Order: sequence, then C-alpha cells, then structure tokens
Amino acid sequence: MVLSSPKMVAATDVLTIAARDTNLMCFHLLTFARERHRCEIQGIARKEKDGAYVFRENLVVLRFEFVAEDQVSVEPLGNGYRARCEPSGKIERAIYTSSGER
Repeated sequence: MVLSSPKMVAATDVLTIAARDTNLMCFHLLTFARERHRCEIQGIARKEKDGAYVFRENLVVLRFEFVAEDQVSVEPLGNGYRARCEPSGKIERAIYTSSGER
C-alpha cells in the first residue's frame, strides 16, 4: 500500500509595523505554530522609558525593541497572550528583519 504524504508548506511569522513615532507604534503580529495553529495580535504599543515599545491589553503583554534600523526584537512578557491565540498558538522571543517592502 502506498500512502500519499501531504504537501508541506513553510509558514513564516509576519510582523507588520503600520506606523511609528516617538511615543506609539501600530503593529500586527501573525505567528504560526505546529499543526497550523496561529496567533494574531494587533494594536498600539506605547514607548517605555527604556526605549522599547510595549503593548498591553488585558493579560496580553508584548515588548518590541528596535535592535537595528531594520530589526525588531519581539518578546511576550508572561503567557497571557494565549487567551487570544488558538489552543497551541505560541509567541516566542524572536528578531524580525525588514523585507524592505513598504
């Protein structure tokens, strides 16, 4: 018996920064986990004293730090974001690099 295997397609997490000024940043974050589970969070992050932007909504807390002109470090603070994600959706600390597209 020969079984066909499903076609595997790579999924890439996407961070979109729609606007940013000295105090606020508008963003959309889409992450993919195993078995196509996903986590999607968007909103406005406010700049903190240390220079990082932090998004807070209910239990969800995400920290965004520009580590270079074209790189942003994203880190969840705690796991409160899971209430907004599908059962296995997960956000891990990662550095996103700009694709150069606008």
